[in-house]
Amino acid sequence: MANYLKLKVDRGALIAEVVRGGPAEKAGLRGGNQKVQVGNTVVVVGGDVVLKADQHVVKTNDELIRYIREKKPGDSIILHVLRKGKTEDIRVILGERPRRR
Repeated sequence: MANYLKLKVDRGALIAEVVRGGPAEKAGLRGGNQKVQVGNTVVVVGGDVVLKADQHVVKTNDELIRYIREKKPGDSIILHVLRKGKTEDIRVILGERPRRR
């Protein structure tokens, strides 16, 4: 999928959606803003791609979710993300998972 989307990385966790008022939005993470069809799957693209959580390499969305689940609300993690072709570190203070509105 990374090749199809012409991303500069071949692994990571693509952020499709950021919940309004949630920890990700408060930290400045960006979700996708465009839907594209890749084969039989519709993918939301344009958001940040998480490459590392703290110093742990993130290869898939599931890996990122598992890493975050090991933490508790109030913990802080540093996400190394790819955004518009450039990398940056973003500090996120974890909270309770927000409900979708």
